[in-house]
This record gives sequence, structure tokens and C-alpha cells, in this order.
Amino acid sequence: MLFHTKFWSASTQNIWVIPALLVQFAFSLALALLFIDANIDQKALAQWPVIGVIGADTAISLLQTIASAMITTGATVFSITIVALTLASMQFSPRVLGNFIRDRATQIVLGVFLGVFTYCLIVLRAVRSGDNGFVPCLSLFVALVLALVGVAFLVYFIYRIAVSIQASSIAANIVREACSVAEEYFPKHPAPSAAHVRDQELAQVSKQLVWQDIISTKTGYIQHAEEKELFGLACQRDIVIRIARYSGAFIVEGEVIAFVSMEGKPDADLSRTINACFMVGPYRTMEQDIAYGIWQLVDMGLKALSPAVNDTSTGIMCINHLGAIIGRIAPYQAISRFHLDNGKLRLATVIPNFESLLDQSFDQLRHSAADNNAVIIRILHAINMIGNMCHDPQRRRAIMKHIQLVADVADRTIKSPHEREETMAFIMRTYAKWGNEWIEFQLASSGKGKKAAGASEISRF
Repeated sequence: MLFHTKFWSASTQNIWVIPALLVQFAFSLALALLFIDANIDQKALAQWPVIGVIGADTAISLLQTIASAMITTGATVFSITIVALTLASMQFSPRVLGNFIRDRATQIVLGVFLGVFTYCLIVLRAVRSGDNGFVPCLSLFVALVLALVGVAFLVYFIYRIAVSIQASSIAANIVREACSVAEEYFPKHPAPSAAHVRDQELAQVSKQLVWQDIISTKTGYIQHAEEKELFGLACQRDIVIRIARYSGAFIVEGEVIAFVSMEGKPDADLSRTINACFMVGPYRTMEQDIAYGIWQLVDMGLKALSPAVNDTSTGIMCINHLGAIIGRIAPYQAISRFHLDNGKLRLATVIPNFESLLDQSFDQLRHSAADNNAVIIRILHAINMIGNMCHDPQRRRAIMKHIQLVADVADRTIKSPHEREETMAFIMRTYAKWGNEWIEFQLASSGKGKKAAGASEISRF
């Protein structure tokens, strides 16, 4: 049921799939060219100066040289990749290793060298000397061309690995993938206002249904949920299915992975089919999981701000990119959680929540920013930027909550008078920018009618 999804995931998450396909292509190319060489007039082909005719011993020596160079270079590329993975894991976070493994450029470079090596071996096997000698001129010419292509790919790989190991490149790749997933859940085209009301009504309908548990048969992270298959199954069985866990959640065998609304307990076939619609693996992926991209950036930021590393610039860069991810979804409403068939509820899914994503982005980094006014100011700047792009009142209250929390950290931890003054000035501008909205938030938070905004908060500094 999930064959295409699993194959695509394997091709992107495993480093060997594309090299294996290129080796297969090189094998087929060698057989095809040898067939052409065996069925054309070699004398006529020899009239082309670029192709020409060489002796069997020279051809064997040439193919051996190319094959030896390609396999040696391929081993070097593999070694460089392993070193890059090790450095990235130690310097940034083990979670970023998936970005290197998924890098198509690295996979293609490895595949090119292994493919040229395979091609030379096949052609080498066909070369014969003596009275019945056979020297495939066209195949030899293509081997020379492929050798030059390999050299070009080596130069490109050196450039690529030098760029991809930089913290800014890693963060930019994470943001690009996370925003791509965000586009699926928070599309830029606004949903009609009636859709929000309908979702509230369907949520009430969902609460009134009697749900039966579907138990997970696997342990690991939910990497993908095939919603189309679940919707089709619900229509076929005339039931309602509700997904219990979001993509990226860790689930244990025996835990509830979904619910079905039906009379009586679900049969074994239904439970098995629903479980087959969830791809569960030992690690998280970015396929349906925005929070995983946030997790990677937070990990990078925490490691950069740790006392052992103390790399404020990288920490600030991670905060900037976290602001880019949350800023991407801030102005837009999430898609509907509910899927209908002719007006009848069939499937209820789980949609990432803006408030929880905001918490995941800044909660841990806020504590690591203690006594570092540059990081505290950058967090406030990122939160303010998100606030400028957000118009939903509930989301804006969540943003103001984080401003308050960051101000509390600054109050408790910043000791230097000069840095406290600088941070105070920035917080004053932040309070003034929110104006009456900030006063209303403070009154609602305190539950009292006393004065609770700008001046009272800033006086603590």
C-alpha cells in the first residue's frame, strides 16, 4: 500500500540507491555499446580521428588505468563524506546527518565513479588480442569521455563538500525543507471564513462519536501517514478514522495509533490495514514533520551556545532561521483536519499547532541565552518579526507570552550594567511597539486591574 512512499523514502534517506541505479545504467551502456561495436565496420569507424583504432594491449592498459583511478577516487570521495559526517555530527548535531545522506550531489558523485569503474570492467572483459582480436573503438572512446566526466565531478564534489559543511548552508537546507513541508499544512492561499466554522462544528461531531482503539504493531518514529489510503479505507468500510499521533511522534508497540468510529471492536484485518498506512522507522524524517526541522536548528543552537563551544554567532544564525520557519506559517491558517465524503466525516488528521511550534523553537534556546544579551536581543528580534507577520489574536498572545518569558530571563541573568541597559532599551522599544495590545495581555495574564505593562516591567531592570 505504501510501496511508492517507501521507495521514495529509501531513495532519499539511503546513500546507496542512486549509486546503485547509476551502476546499473553504466552496465547497460557498456553492453549496448559493445553490441554496436560488434555489429559495425571497425575500419569505417577508424576513419574518425577522434575515435581511431588502437591495439588490444593499449586498450587493456587504458581501461585498467581508468578503472583503477575511478575506484580509488570513489573510495576517496566516500572517505571525505564520512569525515564530513563526523565533523558535522560533532560540531553541530547528529540530527543534521540526514541532510548529508539525502544530498543528491554526493549520491550522484559516488554513483558516477562507481558507474565508470563498472563500465570499464565490462568493456575490459570484451577486449581480445591475437588473430581473432577485438578492440571496441566506440566503447573505448566513451570510456575516455566518462573518465573526463569523472574528473569534472571530482572538482564539483570538492566544492560541494566545502560549501555544504558550513553551518549557514546546513541551516539554509533545513529551512528550505521545513518550509516545503509547511506549504502543505499552511498554504499561502487563505481558507474561506466558513471553513473555520465548519471545522469547529466537525470537531464537536467528532467528540460525540464512540471511538475504538487501533493498536500499533510497531515501535519507532511515525515517518509518514498515508492519508489518502486511510480516507479510501474509511469510505469503503463506512467508518470514521481519527489519527491519534502526528508524524514525528515516537510510538511504542501496543500504544494507540488511531481510532475508528464503529460498532463493536475492529477486526484484525482492519487493524492490520490501518497499521500498514503508517510508516514507522528508527528515526524522524522531514517528509511530514515540520517540528523535526525546528528540532535540528534548536540542537545546533544549543550546542553552539553551550559553555564547551560558546559560539554565539552560530547560535544567533540558528535563531534567525527559526524565525524564518515560524514566520513562514505565522500569517496563514492551517488546512482542515477533517476530510469529508459527500458531506459525511470520514477522516480526522493531526495538524501542527502554531503555538507548540513556537514553543519548540524558543523554549530551550531562551534558557541557554542566559546572561548573553546578544542572543536575548536576537530572540526578541525574531519574535517581534513573527509578530509583525501574524494577525491572529490567539497567536499574537502566544508571541507576547514569549516576549515576557525572554524578559524574565534577561532580568534574572544579565549582570553587567551596560548589557542590562542595552537589553532594557530594546525591551522598552518592544513594549512600546505592542502598545495597548501589550497592556491588555498583561491585565489578562495577571487577572487584576493594576497597571501591568511597559513601565512596571521595565522598572525591574
